Amino acid sequence: ERSRGLGDVYKRQNNIKIYFYNKLIERVNSTTFLGVIIDKHLKWKEHIQSVRLKLSRILGILYKIKHLLNLKTFHAIYYSLFYSYLNYCNIIWAGANITTLNCLYISQKKFVRITTNSDYRAHSAPLFKQLKIINIFDIHRINLSIFLYKWENNIDHYKIIYPNFFRKHHELHRYNTRNTVSYTHLRAH
Repeated sequence: ERSRGLGDVYKRQNNIKIYFYNKLIERVNSTTFLGVIIDKHLKWKEHIQSVRLKLSRILGILYKIKHLLNLKTFHAIYYSLFYSYLNYCNIIWAGANITTLNCLYISQKKFVRITTNSDYRAHSAPLFKQLKIINIFDIHRINLSIFLYKWENNIDHYKIIYPNFFRKHHELHRYNTRNTVSYTHLRAH
């Protein structure tokens, strides 16, 4: 068994050794847990690049065989190979910086252009709508909304497991704003 800890817990004292049950915790810059690459700053760049690489491989194969496939097959490929990577643990890593996530959005745009046999410069929004495919940002919003619904209604004990995951704006400040009763997602920055 190997024990790993994400590095730079103590920024000024890098020579501190941490033990857990008499085992030295090895410092690493990133580690994989349940298929998600977690980096020491929780920026998710490594995981997103890993997903992008997997999607790029799928796109390369699709581009070569696109003339052999019909729309139904493209949908099956999208939801089995493409969407599964975009949706897996999305609520955790897709809250990353929009610039970091943009490479996945570009991969999705390439997919809809290949599927519809459109020009590589074709506007993608109508193609997403035509194929009834949602983009990476909307996938994250939907997953976060489902999580918030389960949390608010305490389905599956979400409020007990994640007690401080969301807060209403009025709990964060005293100002009466139009978003006073809205929730905000607390991030670990």
